[in-house]
Amino acid sequence: MNEIKDFKIEDVRFVLDAADDVREKIARTFGVTSKTVFNALTYNEKRGFTDMAIRIRKMAIENGAVEMVTLPAAAIADYADKLKIMKFTDVR
Repeated sequence: MNEIKDFKIEDVRFVLDAADDVREKIARTFGVTSKTVFNALTYNEKRGFTDMAIRIRKMAIENGAVEMVTLPAAAIADYADKLKIMKFTDVR
């Protein structure tokens, strides 16, 4: 049996998945560009943690955005035939 390859917690990425109309509404409401909304929803390292980014994420969630977590393929490839749930807390 293959084992999961080691990966760092930094490899775990959070992203908010919001519909296009929600993204447009957020951009209009805050008077920002679609790139600013993208940076906020993808927790961009340099631009995704400003006060504006936090407000953008809050509005996105209030309008139906779903928080998703992405992992490297190597971390889950060996468990494709099984359900494996890993819970991370306090990683942001």
